[in-house]
Formats: sequence, C-alpha cells, structure tokens
Amino acid sequence: MNMHTKVELYKEAVESEDPTVEYNPNGELVATVIINVTNLSAARSYRDYGQTDYDRKILRTITPLPKFDYCVIDGVKYVPLERQQIGSRNSIMVKEAGSK
Repeated sequence: MNMHTKVELYKEAVESEDPTVEYNPNGELVATVIINVTNLSAARSYRDYGQTDYDRKILRTITPLPKFDYCVIDGVKYVPLERQQIGSRNSIMVKEAGSK
C-alpha cells in the first residue's frame, strides 16, 4: 500500500453553556496521519450502491484509526460513511461534506 496522503482527523466541537470552556468551531484535532487514500470509482459506486458518486474516497490503513467525526484531506472536509476491518487492515469510506 502506498501511504502518502496526509489526513487530519477531527472530533465535532460541542458547545457549552460554561463560559470557562473555550469553544473552537473547527472541532478538536484528534490525529494527523499519513495513509493510503484512493477515489471510489464510478463503476464500483454504481455496482455497489446503485448510484454514481464522484465525491467519495476510501481511506486504507494497516493500524486502526482513532474515532473521528470528520477528516480533512487536501483542505476538503469529508465525513465517514462506513468502516470495515478485516484482520489488521482497515478501510473507511468517506464522502465530501455538504454533497448529497
């Protein structure tokens, strides 16, 4: 696996009524990792999900990633759709945030 893409993993920010708690609207950075990122092909998207989507990516790792609410890849925000773990290999399908 060619692992060369930098991905930032974030947890959603939770607003608090407590004025002593600092609120960051961008969320909390959980981790920055270098992993394998590929585009989901239109053919596979249509075959597996019945629709052609061009805004999905597959994140592949050998070690498990921490839990996250969204990630940033090349300055674009993505949200996780499904996770799969087979043995020590992990894959997460993500979709561009804001797209249908």
